[in-house]
This record gives sequence, structure tokens and C-alpha cells, in this order.
Amino acid sequence: MNDTCAPPESQSGSAVTAVAAWNGAGIPFNQLVLAVGSYGHSFAVNQSSAYPNGPDGDLALYPAFNATNKRQGDAWDDEPGPDACGVQQTWGGNYNFWALVDAGYLDECGEATSEVGYIYDECTQMVRSAAKSLLIAVDSTKPLLSIAIRLQRDIRIDDLF
Repeated sequence: MNDTCAPPESQSGSAVTAVAAWNGAGIPFNQLVLAVGSYGHSFAVNQSSAYPNGPDGDLALYPAFNATNKRQGDAWDDEPGPDACGVQQTWGGNYNFWALVDAGYLDECGEATSEVGYIYDECTQMVRSAAKSLLIAVDSTKPLLSIAIRLQRDIRIDDLF
């Protein structure tokens, strides 16, 4: 949701930076619509990177990951193959909400389960969970609820239609 407080090498785009970029390009805030996907993106990590202080320590916020080891996400993840421009793509490593619940990473309310190691990143407002050498960065329900409350307070939704 917000990566502006993350280390520069860990900033990979967020709702905050996207809205600022579009507004900087001349589109007024009141003409922007922000759609937020509810999914997780997976990264291959080794145990020592995920848990630098040992298996009983805290999960690292920004562990090193293997960018060449792309793993399949859930059953709806895009298969490897050429994209619309003919460029070969690997697995996306994406997980939809239902798959994160089915795999035991999240409960039905979107909270991390005790079955896997997790840490809530106050900066990016994402939950990072790790199990089986896989780190999944998941949209947290906390900022989504905050955005919904602010939108309800600041904008009359029925005025938009």
C-alpha cells in the first residue's frame, strides 16, 4: 500500500506512489480510481535469509530472494509462455485470497495464521508469511479498511454514479 518508507532497493511500487505518479502526470485526485487487488505474491527464499537470527527468530522484513526461481502460485496463476508481445514469461507466483486461506497462510478474515511465520510491516502495511522456502507478501486488511473509511468520509460514493 505504501512503500515510501521502505529502503530504496525494496521499493517496488505501491498505491501511494502510483496515485502520486498519476497525479504528477496531471490527473486530478478526484478523477483517479484506485483498484486494490487482494492477493499475495510469492518469492523463493532460503531459510537463513528469511530467518537471519535462526529458525526461532523473527522473520526478516526484506529478505534476499532468488529472482530466477519463479514458482507457481495458486491454481489461477498464469502459466509460463509468451505474453501478448511474444516475450517469454515464467510463473507469476501469485496467490488469490481464497488460495491463501486454503494453504493456511491466512484465516477467513485475512489475518495471518499461527501455522506459518509472519510479520506485519508497518511501512508497506503488508503481511509477509514464510513456509517451505516461500515468502508471500500479502495485502493486509488494515490499510484497506482505513482507505474505505477515508473514502466514505471524504467522497460520497453515490455522487460518482
